Amino acid sequence: MVLCFCSLILAFSGCSTLNEAVDQALPITPTPFPTLARLPSVTPDLPTSTALPATPTPTPAPPATPTPSAIEVSVAVGANMRAAPGTDSAVVVTIPAGWVVIVHGRFGAWYQVSSAEGTGIEGWMAEEVLDLSPEQIRQIPRVRP
Repeated sequence: MVLCFCSLILAFSGCSTLNEAVDQALPITPTPFPTLARLPSVTPDLPTSTALPATPTPTPAPPATPTPSAIEVSVAVGANMRAAPGTDSAVVVTIPAGWVVIVHGRFGAWYQVSSAEGTGIEGWMAEEVLDLSPEQIRQIPRVRP
């Protein structure tokens, strides 16, 4: 192993450009701190600032989305108003046939409704128990439960 290392040193010792490069890289006097070769400094090009306009351009407001008016429909048959869309959801109240409810939105074949009498009762009813016309169905917005 020593022979290989020595022969390697002997092989490079005849190389004058290597010796010159090593001599230039090493400091003249040894220091207790490691020294690194200095890299050329680069001054970055900073972007120039542009003046802002004196008055900002107002952004036009998006057009207002018309909210459909509440659609009042009657309950076709006595049915359950549920807490969420689906027959597996809890029953909030049973509504008799002929009562009027206000429809606020729809999710699939289920409609989000509230009591028209102002009692504050809200829930979901299935499409088949409500007396809805096709025109009314088109006016009811789709919602997420």
